[in-house]
Amino acid sequence: MAFDVSTVYAGDYTAFDGYETVTLTPQNPAATAVESVPALRYPVTQQIIDSSDLGIESSDVTFWLWESVLAAVTPKNGDKITDGSSVHYTILSLTKHGREPQWQAICRQQT
Repeated sequence: MAFDVSTVYAGDYTAFDGYETVTLTPQNPAATAVESVPALRYPVTQQIIDSSDLGIESSDVTFWLWESVLAAVTPKNGDKITDGSSVHYTILSLTKHGREPQWQAICRQQT
């Protein structure tokens, strides 16, 4: 049996607090939004605030998105994330992590 990274971790994210589904909307108007993306939401840490030159604020949030469920869409700075309560966020910074790649998206709520 082959190790398939796209399925071996499927559903693991549901065991964490902060789990929700979001919509990723690319900044490119020709691209299609990806709905029902599993995500973990956390507040930004003081370490992220201190180490960033982007003006990250304590009110910003971090969304973790699994690459395997993004339907071949690569998130980019400036893309939008909409949570289940229809609150919109703009991606300020992205970092790719892990064996099953996950995107750490630092976001600011739109006003």
